[in-house]
Amino acid sequence: MRLLTPLGLIALIGLLILLLIYLIKPTYQNKMLSTTYIWRESLKYKKGERPTSKLRNILLIIVQVLIISVISFILATPFVNPKSDDKTEQNIVIIDSSANMLLDSDNGTRLSRAVDAAKEFIKKEVKAGRPISLINCDGDSDVLITKSLDSNELISKLDSLEASYSRVDLDGALGLANEIIQTNSLAKVYFYTGTDYKNIGDVEVVNVSNEGEWNAGILDVKAELKDNFYEITVEVGVYGADKYVNVSVSVNDANTSLNVERGDKRINASSNKPVKVKFSDLDVYSYSSIDVRISMDDGSEDGFKYDDTFTLFGGAKENIKIQYASSRKNNFFSGALMVLRNSFSDYWNIDIKEVDKLKDAATSGFDLYIYEHTMPTKVPTDGVVLLVNPDDMPRNVNLTLLDKRDGDFVMANGFNHPIMNGIKASDITATTYKPIQLTDGYNSLINCNGDSVFAVNDSLRTAVLTLDLNRSNLPLLFQFPLMVTNIFEYFNPKTINGRVFNVDDAINVNTRGLELKLSDGNTETTLEVPSTISIAKPGRYKLLQKLSNGSSNVDFYVRIAKEESNVNRGTVNLDGQFEIKRPDNVMDDIYLYLAISLVALLFIERFLYSKENI
Repeated sequence: MRLLTPLGLIALIGLLILLLIYLIKPTYQNKMLSTTYIWRESLKYKKGERPTSKLRNILLIIVQVLIISVISFILATPFVNPKSDDKTEQNIVIIDSSANMLLDSDNGTRLSRAVDAAKEFIKKEVKAGRPISLINCDGDSDVLITKSLDSNELISKLDSLEASYSRVDLDGALGLANEIIQTNSLAKVYFYTGTDYKNIGDVEVVNVSNEGEWNAGILDVKAELKDNFYEITVEVGVYGADKYVNVSVSVNDANTSLNVERGDKRINASSNKPVKVKFSDLDVYSYSSIDVRISMDDGSEDGFKYDDTFTLFGGAKENIKIQYASSRKNNFFSGALMVLRNSFSDYWNIDIKEVDKLKDAATSGFDLYIYEHTMPTKVPTDGVVLLVNPDDMPRNVNLTLLDKRDGDFVMANGFNHPIMNGIKASDITATTYKPIQLTDGYNSLINCNGDSVFAVNDSLRTAVLTLDLNRSNLPLLFQFPLMVTNIFEYFNPKTINGRVFNVDDAINVNTRGLELKLSDGNTETTLEVPSTISIAKPGRYKLLQKLSNGSSNVDFYVRIAKEESNVNRGTVNLDGQFEIKRPDNVMDDIYLYLAISLVALLFIERFLYSKENI
């Protein structure tokens, strides 16, 4: 147990005051009493009914001494930590290794200065016998070493530390510090960083930034279609200085050719005030990539080069080809395919081909094949196949059609599959259908009277619907275009959920092909699909897809988070957002017990006073 505010014991002076009160208290008082009162009290004394005043007074003094002592003890703030066995003073050193610590000036990077300062501190503390714990604070903070008195080992850990390209994970680092503190409540926390934090909590911030540091960076690049031409917007920020900045834009493969369209602008950027620069006169309606670069008009260079360039992809959409072949074409599929094309117009160029004679239908080169009524002998294997109301079944589908059944039928949901998202089978009615005799690999998604009328085989990328659209309400429901869209999206998922990401962002990837690889220009890594990946280094990356009918590549760009470009943040007020939490202790229990004791003593004192009848 420790007393956090020992000065509270000054309240024990109250004991001297109590003693003084008793010393100067008169032992008798002049009172006018009736003789009958004296006679009655004498009888009580004679019968032994009168309380012993001396004993009561002694008890009263003891109780009053205890009351003053308890109050003094409470004011001294007792602290007990039974969970902390280690009573040795120690230090927790947190090193900020986030992206802004890469800022380089005349005397090295911020990280190198933080490491040098931490080394000097460690040498002094180890020499004094105080152990050191090291925590690396970047996008994924981790403990490097705990409670070490080996200065060589500690310095070796610091020397091997490298700055990441991530945001600072202060919350994670302090969480790790809290875990260490749970075994030693005496630990002190030091945070070496390039930012001045205010109200960070019980943490001493060591700011290693230098006066005069500055950075100019590209914060964001966007390209938006306006009147069928792209308007390119570049957001530039200069921090710690006022600069004239040259912004250069190169649009590669402009307008489906090998041409490069270029644009240059000079802007006046004030410190800490980002500026948006627009390029709307390049007359570009498609592109493969846009490269952006900045430079200072006076030829100076900032200390943070990692945000001086930026690449934007996505101006050339990938082509998707759909073939609809029917011997008795209807407008239902034409409408559903138009909905499909519009739904994915931001990501794909979807080309739809309709044929009414089977002999004119292609058997390769398409991503989605829809056959209605008349079926080919064998269905293509290089894309997704949807068979609707087949007259007979192609050989390689490996399904058998049973005899047609007529009547008034209501459908029922079968196997729970993503293709059925948003589709309620009980809304679908029909007057005829052909039962499907299922084989291995097929799941029935819609049933009628226990028979399958809509089956899907994921591995074969094949779906079969045996309802006649002219004798069913399905085409009249919104669920029909939704079904077509679901089939397309399930077998042709988007490869990636964007084209620009921050370092360490969660990136969802999938493939509509057989294999997916990630390339950084030097190495290729095979990815599991679907999956979520993250990239630790800024730059250009490529997803390589191996498709059944060829290959497809998707480029994307990973940047440093724009807030890391701001190397001149000033004082960041966290308003107590982060706080070092000392381990649970019995202090609250002590206060509870002391409060109960104080109340009890006060009650006893009042009780003793109530027994004084003279």
